[in-house]
Amino acid sequence: MRSLLTALVLLVGLTTWPATAQAQDYGPAICAEYGYGAGFREDALVKAIAIGMAESGCRTWEKGPNPADQGLWQIRAYPERVAAYGDLLVGANNARAAYDLSAQGANWQVHWAASDCEDRGNPQCYAHWLPGAEQAAQRYLDDIAQSAVSMRDGHQEVFRLGADGQAWHKWWYGTTWSGWESLGGGRIASPPVAVSMQDGHIELFARGVNGDVVHRFWWGNGWSGWHSLGGRIVGAPAVVSMRPGHLEVFARFTDNQIWHRWWYGTSWSEWTPMGGGTVSSSPSVASMRDGHLELFVRGTGGDVLHRFYYGNGWSAYHSLGGRVTGAPAAVSMYDGHLEVYARGIDDTLYHKWWYGSTWSEWGGLNDGVVTSSPTVLSMAPNHQELFFRGQDNAVWHRFYYGAGWSVRHSLG
Repeated sequence: MRSLLTALVLLVGLTTWPATAQAQDYGPAICAEYGYGAGFREDALVKAIAIGMAESGCRTWEKGPNPADQGLWQIRAYPERVAAYGDLLVGANNARAAYDLSAQGANWQVHWAASDCEDRGNPQCYAHWLPGAEQAAQRYLDDIAQSAVSMRDGHQEVFRLGADGQAWHKWWYGTTWSGWESLGGGRIASPPVAVSMQDGHIELFARGVNGDVVHRFWWGNGWSGWHSLGGRIVGAPAVVSMRPGHLEVFARFTDNQIWHRWWYGTSWSEWTPMGGGTVSSSPSVASMRDGHLELFVRGTGGDVLHRFYYGNGWSAYHSLGGRVTGAPAAVSMYDGHLEVYARGIDDTLYHKWWYGSTWSEWGGLNDGVVTSSPTVLSMAPNHQELFFRGQDNAVWHRFYYGAGWSVRHSLG
């Protein structure tokens, strides 16, 4: 079988198997790699993997009861379809066809019976395969893999989602990094994001296992438990504080628009839609001073979109250009300054900046391959700390002290 498939590949001039896979391999990892290559992202990638498992066990060579149904997603091999995509027993071809026929993952029902079945006990339903699909998709998820916060100059905390589904962190108090430690408290469904309103205080937010926003906090003597702030979100939330006693939380809801809620020292507001149109990543938000917020997100065209608030309402989105994967990250080192970072479609880091009058062009950081969106913080003027996931799935780090960037090093 393998030699036959290899021969087919040579005929069409395409690669049948991912570099990391062999012909006898199958399962969620295969659908994940081909699906990501075809363009499926975030929740659409997870569902694509689950449907592939229900339809074929994610076997590239699989033929259905109807021999015309072929490959990972059981694409029916009509002559015009083969003419458009090539041999549908080739994984890349099957994935491209599934991506187009499902409207980029937005409409599976017309073509795939498995996509309309919610019975988690039935292996012929996509819902049965969702846990494994989510795990396989993890390395390809576009949004952040880690977050970071500083309570004061000389202190940093980095947070990530552990393999056990719990929040983990490590910290720096001016001399050396700690090891990774679990915060416990229960499972979450996104990497946690952190903010500090004042010294000795951290607020942590994440997507919960029910799709809501969950929240916990530290006031210097231990962590609270998680509690729900409601909502139905995609990806990870974003949070910012303009002053002590004030929090703003932003999240991409399942309608693909940004919603937010806020805390002014006594109680939480309700979730409110911000309008402005649909987006395709989790948001990032920064504040240069009290009363001023800057919001960044990936647009549906793959560019970075930006809007701002100066105390009397939000601007419309406008494009900062770029071709990026996943959520951008933003930071302000001082009033009048912004830096925006993003993972490009070539899986390297780019940034652009604002010094009070105009935006720079996008520039590369020459940092090698990265596998997540970045996270950035500032502990003091002219000081930035940048974090991202490397090809080894570890968190990597580099810093800027006004005279150029350090080399990157691993935090494990």
